[in-house]
Formats: sequence, C-alpha cells, structure tokens
Amino acid sequence: PVLQALRLDAACVVVNLFRIPDQPEVADQCIQNILTLKPACDAAGMPLMVEPLVFQPNAKAGGYMVDGDLQKIIPLVRQAVELGADIIKADPTD
Repeated sequence: PVLQALRLDAACVVVNLFRIPDQPEVADQCIQNILTLKPACDAAGMPLMVEPLVFQPNAKAGGYMVDGDLQKIIPLVRQAVELGADIIKADPTD
C-alpha cells in the first residue's frame, strides 16, 4: 500500500481502527494492519492517517452505524496516537 501511495502521489496512507461490539477480532486485525503499515510509512516518509470508528451493535442500528458516544471514541483516538498515527480522522461526537 505504501509503494502504491507513493506512485499515486498520495498525501497519506489511510487505515481504519474499528471497534465493533462483539467482534474483537476485527479490532485486533486493525491493530496488526497499523503495526505493519507504520514502519513502512516511516521509511518512505509517507504520513499514516488512522481513522478510529466506533460502531453501534447491529441489532440496535440495523447495520454498521457509527456510535457518536464520546466515552467510546476517546479511547480509540488515544490508541491511534499510541500506535503512531501521524494524522487522525475521527467522526463527530453526539
């Protein structure tokens, strides 16, 4: 992804950091993706943008709908910072 971003003259590489109720394996995979991309981005001088997204339960929202609860978003944003995000794009809160 980093080489493709360089070829396309992209401003940054974007990766998601999902928190989906009852699906911790998705969050784990997101973290692994970030940990893989960060060193490659640093080596190429390409900024890494992490987009933390907290979802509502499917049963409540009828599909993947963003949860605007500040108390759920803040820890995910902090985790993005700790994982090395150069840029963070977070959804607005309720």
